[in-house]
Amino acid sequence: KYCTALTDLHLSGCDKLTDVSISDVAKYCTALTTLFLGNCSKLTDVSISDVAKRCTGLTSLDLEGTAATFPGKNAWSLDIPALQRYYAQLRAASVTSTKLKLVVMGEDEDEGGKTSLVQRLTELEPLVWRTLGK
Repeated sequence: KYCTALTDLHLSGCDKLTDVSISDVAKYCTALTTLFLGNCSKLTDVSISDVAKRCTGLTSLDLEGTAATFPGKNAWSLDIPALQRYYAQLRAASVTSTKLKLVVMGEDEDEGGKTSLVQRLTELEPLVWRTLGK
C-alpha cells in the first residue's frame, strides 16, 4: 500500500508468488513501468490481467516461465499495448458454462486461442438452444 510511486520491480524467480500477491502489486503500484516476473510459475492470467489493466505505464514486462497465456510472453520485448488488448478482450468475452465437459484446443497458433474459443462458444450457444428446441 505504500509503494504508489514505485516504477521498477524485479521479482523473477520468486516461485512462491501467487496471483493474489501480484494483483495487490497491480492495485497499489500503478506507476510501474518495469515488472519482471520471469519464472514465477504460479502466476496465471488472473494477475497478469490485473497488471495489464491497472499498470498502464508499463514499458517492460517479463512473463517467461509463468502460466500466463499471452501468446508473446516469451519474447525479449513484449508488445505492451497488445498485452493490454489481449487481456481486455479476455475480460470482455468471459464465458461460464456449467455443462461443458471438454474443450480441445490445437497446438497450432492458426487454430486459435482463448479469445477465439470464447467467441466461438458465445456464437454456438444460441444455435444449440435452437437445435434442442428450447
